[in-house]
Amino acid sequence: MRAGDSIARTANTTIADRKAELLAMLASDTPQWRGVGRSLPKGAAARLSVLANEIDETVLPRVLYLHAGPQEVGRITVSHRHVIGVDQPGRPMTPPDPEGLAQRFAARLGEIAATRGDLALTVGRRAAAPNHAEPSCSLAALQTALAATTIQTGFDRLQDLVTAQAAAHLVWSEASPQPQFSGAPDWTRTLHTLAEAYLSQGCRQSADARVGPLRTEGLAIPVSAQQILVMARLERSGVIAVLPFAAGLEAIAVWQRC
Repeated sequence: MRAGDSIARTANTTIADRKAELLAMLASDTPQWRGVGRSLPKGAAARLSVLANEIDETVLPRVLYLHAGPQEVGRITVSHRHVIGVDQPGRPMTPPDPEGLAQRFAARLGEIAATRGDLALTVGRRAAAPNHAEPSCSLAALQTALAATTIQTGFDRLQDLVTAQAAAHLVWSEASPQPQFSGAPDWTRTLHTLAEAYLSQGCRQSADARVGPLRTEGLAIPVSAQQILVMARLERSGVIAVLPFAAGLEAIAVWQRC
């Protein structure tokens, strides 16, 4: 027997073993399959690359679960190499509206990938799927959105989220230090007054809200059962906004990663 024959036989055995392993995983129940997990590399870019590969290899309906230690930090619903949902515990479900779907998914994936410490991935069957078509995002569209999202800082994403959903907001930056108002006129005077007080005090009262390497400072104040006031700044940029309560909670979650 030639040496090449032995090498070929070994390679064929390895491929056969891998196929058998994959078939066993596909046939197994959800709890068993979710036990087959792996640690993701350090760094958001490397983690996003691994997740993109996983999405690209997923044809049957599956859920990718992401954990930081014992805590679940996100789950990605995938089918036919398309992303159907990216959700995080304690956050509103991603809206099914197809408009801007790739951007919303990219923003959440960027947050998940930036999780501090170790991050682990496990895969499970999707418990149930609706009997109608669901809006989804192709991997190509998601990667395009991720390329744009990763250029932004966490504070940029926070400001974009806040201003897109605010009933009224006030923003300023190093390039435009004079606060610019937009939204319901009834809030004009209140937001300008709050901005003056906020800036003059140097946000001393929000020391406990300083989190993350970029040290975003801010306050969140419920103003009614339906609305919450969010104030945040990073160096010479800032935003004050009146938001629906659910959107405000999502903004706070983004802020905690800035």
